[in-house]
Amino acid sequence: MWAGFGVVMVGIAIACAANFTRLKTAFLGKTDQQVAGSENGGNTTTPGTQKSTAPAGPGAGTGIKSASIQFPRRMLVMNASKYLYCNSLAAGKSHTGGDQVSEVAKRLAFEWRVPQDPGNNQLFVLDDTSGKTARPMLKSIIEQTYEQFCETSRPQDHVFIYFGGHATEKEGKAYLVPVDGDLSDAATLVPLDDFWAKVKDCKAQQKVVVFDVCRLNEDGDQVRPGSEALSEGLEKALTSPPAGVQVVTTCSMGQNALEYRRNPQDAADVIGSLFLSTMKYVADKGKAKPAKPLAPDDPLPIGQWVDAAKVRMKEVAGLTMKGEQVPKLTGSEPGSAVAFNAEEAAAKRFEFPTPPKGLAPTEIAKITKIIDLPPIRQNTSGDEEPIETLIPFTEEAMKDYKTDMSEEDIKKDPEKYKVRIAALDTLEAIRKVWTATQAKDGSSGLRETFTGDSNDAVKKQIIAEQETPARIILELDERVKAMEMVMGDLEKEESKFWKATFQYTLAQAKARLAFMNEYNLSLGNIRTDSLPMKDEKKGQTGLQLVSQEKMKSKKDVKDLAEDAKKLFAELAKESKDTPWGVVAHRNKVLALGLDWKAFAAAGTGIKD
Repeated sequence: MWAGFGVVMVGIAIACAANFTRLKTAFLGKTDQQVAGSENGGNTTTPGTQKSTAPAGPGAGTGIKSASIQFPRRMLVMNASKYLYCNSLAAGKSHTGGDQVSEVAKRLAFEWRVPQDPGNNQLFVLDDTSGKTARPMLKSIIEQTYEQFCETSRPQDHVFIYFGGHATEKEGKAYLVPVDGDLSDAATLVPLDDFWAKVKDCKAQQKVVVFDVCRLNEDGDQVRPGSEALSEGLEKALTSPPAGVQVVTTCSMGQNALEYRRNPQDAADVIGSLFLSTMKYVADKGKAKPAKPLAPDDPLPIGQWVDAAKVRMKEVAGLTMKGEQVPKLTGSEPGSAVAFNAEEAAAKRFEFPTPPKGLAPTEIAKITKIIDLPPIRQNTSGDEEPIETLIPFTEEAMKDYKTDMSEEDIKKDPEKYKVRIAALDTLEAIRKVWTATQAKDGSSGLRETFTGDSNDAVKKQIIAEQETPARIILELDERVKAMEMVMGDLEKEESKFWKATFQYTLAQAKARLAFMNEYNLSLGNIRTDSLPMKDEKKGQTGLQLVSQEKMKSKKDVKDLAEDAKKLFAELAKESKDTPWGVVAHRNKVLALGLDWKAFAAAGTGIKD
């Protein structure tokens, strides 16, 4: 009896489900498949495909289903964020916690019908922020990737190439900057001429290139070089491609391509690259919806999308008071089209280049733990990734940079190991005093903003805050003097490991001493009413402390900073291709100057 009852109940459930589906379709006009498709850009088929309407061909009547049409579209997205010697870029995270670059790339690929099937995936995302699939954006990897992409594209293809990162102009030549690129050494950069040569040789009928460069965070904080505004020469180089190439520069001459490390309160969809955030907004809101469904022969509608993005960027500028960013499209769609050929084999999928081999990052981390120090300025603009995760270090380069004894054994013989003990004591002192510059949550414990007026109560508070830099200055000054007293013993030190450690530590002590004097002076500006004016018409309600190359301190402090840079430069040269050389070079280009800059708090979420 119970078995029969169960069969009846199952039948009722199936009938109810069927009726519910019919009712939902009748009232909403959409099936589950159609609803899912509309939530993902209005496409109810696999991205990059279209149901075939071609007459029956080979395989007809044999039981083999007709394959869906694969649109002749390809997309290469390259994004460098974790720079060694330039300002790092914002690694935008979506509201779901995913990586902005890969998520926006997938969304645009969906909208433009770029195939993403397992058997024919024409979306290539090369970046250093997307978790397990991330790769170091080294010069060799970037160059090999765009070369393979261009070589494997077919005449009927419509291709899209995006580069997000830094770019620079040097002696009349333009370059893209990889994460290991040194702006003072053209040999470490990617020549734009080489990139254009590969794009020119690419057989694709439509070529769209986007340069999301000259990136600057919302605070205008330039901890390291690379975030300069787009110059006339660089703009000319970027917008002078081979014939038949469409170029988008995401900002215009004299502007920066903005990026946000925090979601603006009045533009919650914005995070990371403003251009990428805006392109996703255009997709989500249907701002560039085509008049009719895209066909395989249609070009990539980049003009329509850039126009829509331009409108949104202007809106965000008004909401956040962060200045204007106007994208620019150069070039036009191809005049003659190569006919779509569904029978041609899909463009070849290639593997990304393998990073050069080196010692395991964990092994490098153990070796360099001794020189691991907190950042000089603990703020998001100066975020620093561990160097062992960014570039490889070979066994050959590291063979002479290993300690031959423990710290405990060294301290047992202070007379013999004066150089080593001086370095160890100073490293320990820096770690100890620098905890005062950090808040409990790991963020900066130093004053980064100032809002309001400088009255007597505020000045009294600032005097109390100046006690922290005063103590640090006193301690570091003593440590610098102690290290300089044993400089004569440095030539006797046979270990490259300890010699490099001593040089790096002395440079760090001098750099931090100079920085803390500069910070103390910045606090003093509040007490002496030596602050810049705020423009209420521009919505400026407070002041933000930003890094800059030029220091405002007196000559003795500037001399300390110069001494530190010279020591870093010498070490970078002597210990090239080792962790000591890399961190020395990284700190050589670090800006130690500080300045108060008026900001508009509207929509930023910044609090004093």
